[in-house]
Amino acid sequence: MAISIPVATWVDVSGITTLPDLLLRVTSEVVFGLALAKLVEIIAVIPKMAGFMIDYDLGFSQVNLIDPSYGTQNSITAAILDTFFVVIFLSLQGMDYLIYYLMKSFEFTASVSILFEKGFIDLLLGTLGFALASAVSIALPIMGSIFIVNIILAFISKSAPQINIFMNAFIIKITFGIFILACAVPILSTVFKNLTDEMIQQYVSFFDYLLKK
Repeated sequence: MAISIPVATWVDVSGITTLPDLLLRVTSEVVFGLALAKLVEIIAVIPKMAGFMIDYDLGFSQVNLIDPSYGTQNSITAAILDTFFVVIFLSLQGMDYLIYYLMKSFEFTASVSILFEKGFIDLLLGTLGFALASAVSIALPIMGSIFIVNIILAFISKSAPQINIFMNAFIIKITFGIFILACAVPILSTVFKNLTDEMIQQYVSFFDYLLKK
């Protein structure tokens, strides 16, 4: 609200002469704002999706925390990766870009029907596909390492049946998973930096498409 007040005068309302025109314009702005927010949210939840995948393999899927920002439950690794991403996003001045494009959104005056055009839908589907692929790419190395540990434990169980693998496997998997996750922190910083760049690029593409209409 504080950001929108100084730039409210940028909005061209000369074409609004009747109540239906006003309602259509308000509806268009609300839907456009929701689409704008969802575009950010799709990319912002990538670390959280990766964390859920990792926790499922580690056995942490039932250990949940309350996420105050969404009011939902969150797993441990998902919360850690999400916080890590937010810190890197803010350190790279990502919030400045979001505020800049939020102010540019007041230049958009097209009808809400633009949100149902093929080009816009392709843009959203491309962003969703990127989010899913990125989450899998982040989680896959750690999940692959845990899979190798599971294979090794299976061989040990076959070769030495007297060892109670079931009692020890849980501790071994958690310890190894945390170790791999700690080793991946320097790489994750680069991954999240690229993720921030991609979020900004998605916003640029989004506004380039809309403002050309």
